[in-house]
Amino acid sequence: MNKPILNKRVGLSVGIACAVLVIGSFVLTKNTPTTLDLNHSTDKNANKPIEFEKTVSKESIRELFNTAELSAEQAAIFYANLPQSLTDSPPPSPLDTNTQGELIINTKVKRLFEFYLSAMGEDTLAECIVRIRHALTQQLSGNALTTGMQLLEGFLQYQNHIGEIKNDFSSRYDDQTYSLEKVKEMKQNVRESRSLFFSQEASLAFYKQEDEYDDYMIKKVAIRSNHDLTAEQKQTEYELLNSASPSWISQQEQQASLVNNVKAQEKALREKGADDAAINQLRVDNYGEQAAQNLAALDQNRAQWASRVTQYRVESEQILSSSNYTQEEKTQLLQDIRQQHFSGSELVRISALDKIAADNTK
Repeated sequence: MNKPILNKRVGLSVGIACAVLVIGSFVLTKNTPTTLDLNHSTDKNANKPIEFEKTVSKESIRELFNTAELSAEQAAIFYANLPQSLTDSPPPSPLDTNTQGELIINTKVKRLFEFYLSAMGEDTLAECIVRIRHALTQQLSGNALTTGMQLLEGFLQYQNHIGEIKNDFSSRYDDQTYSLEKVKEMKQNVRESRSLFFSQEASLAFYKQEDEYDDYMIKKVAIRSNHDLTAEQKQTEYELLNSASPSWISQQEQQASLVNNVKAQEKALREKGADDAAINQLRVDNYGEQAAQNLAALDQNRAQWASRVTQYRVESEQILSSSNYTQEEKTQLLQDIRQQHFSGSELVRISALDKIAADNTK
């Protein structure tokens, strides 16, 4: 029997949705591959307990697709009200089909999934799925729609499976140490598992660039950590690696180098007392007028965010240090002031920052 998914706020009350938190491991990588994090400090992590990914069964994920369709009234409200983080982001590109009406499996499909899943926290996973299903049905029909739905379930099952692989490695390597060989082994296991969820066509379309970038970073870290090489030899190895890598990686590395250089110049100028006009001119010279304007707007947004966080911290500290409230009252008051200072995806962000701050004080 199909299960109703809407409660009175036109939200979705599927309990297991919140359990699939492993989805968070990919929703932050919308259009660029994620850089491998190989710079962990062994000493820093030595005394921390192992944190396992939260995973669920295949049946639990499949159950999220066994939901009733929205009524016309419900759909009109739900689809017209995107989470705030999505309204501020460029929408995913339209999907491609061939002359036979079949879905062309490429990165546009994956990015559509990631676009809506990036709102996890504002939406439940079940709500994200409903939005993706709606986006698919708006563009596809027949076999193309069936393919799209199968890819969506495979995508979710695969992300959940990655969590299981990570947990397996955490159990086997519970000394909290990190090595290049362990990373390579885990990445290989992840790649080999894709055949459980995707065709070879889909696997290549979705993850070819990600794999290329991971391979590049692993080789780069291997060069950097090779103490038998001199600085000059390492530079030669880096140049050989860049020349042998796909051109898009070289272009991305060049852009990253430019950004780092400009940031260093900005820092030097500010330390000398340069004003905003000088900083803007530096950006225009290196990035162009439009990019400089975008960076100025970003600076302003960051300053406003920092100001709100500072005010929130002052008020929250007053509550936490007060002896006039019970712990339950403090929890409620903290929730209230979060609502006063933040909204939408900002609430997820500030909650995460609060957790990090609390962990660091332990």
